[in-house]
Amino acid sequence: MLNNFCKKKKINFYILRIFNVYGKNENFSIISKLNKKKIKVRIANNGKSIRDFIHIDDLTKVYKLFINKKILTGIYDVGTGKGVSVKKLINLSRSNNKNVTYIKKPIQEVSKSIASIEYFKKYNMRIKFKNVINYMAE
Repeated sequence: MLNNFCKKKKINFYILRIFNVYGKNENFSIISKLNKKKIKVRIANNGKSIRDFIHIDDLTKVYKLFINKKILTGIYDVGTGKGVSVKKLINLSRSNNKNVTYIKKPIQEVSKSIASIEYFKKYNMRIKFKNVINYMAE
C-alpha cells in the first residue's frame, strides 16, 4: 500500500534494512558486549552463525548517499555484503572469552545473514567499509 501510494503521489521513499551496527560508544551490539569483561554473553549454536556487521560511520555514509542520489523507491539492505562468523569475533574479543557461555541446546536460527548490496553498483555508490575483524583486533 505504501509503495502504491508513493508511486501515485510521486514520492520517493526507501526502507533500509540495517544489518548489525557496531562502533565506538555503542552498548547494544554483540561486538560491544564481547569487548566488555563484565557483561555476560550467551552464544547459540557454538557461534557458527555468519553475520554482516557495519560500522556506524559507514552507516552514516550510506544514509548520505541515499539522501544525495536519485535512487528508486524500494527496500534496500544496508550492510557490507560480507559475513563473519560469531565464533571468529569471540576469538578476537578483548574479554578473552571469559564472559562467553554457550547455550548447549541447539537453537533454530538463520545460519547466514549477509546484506545484498547490488544497488551500490547499480547507483555507482562507492564506500570503503571498515572491517569488523580489524576493529576487534584494535
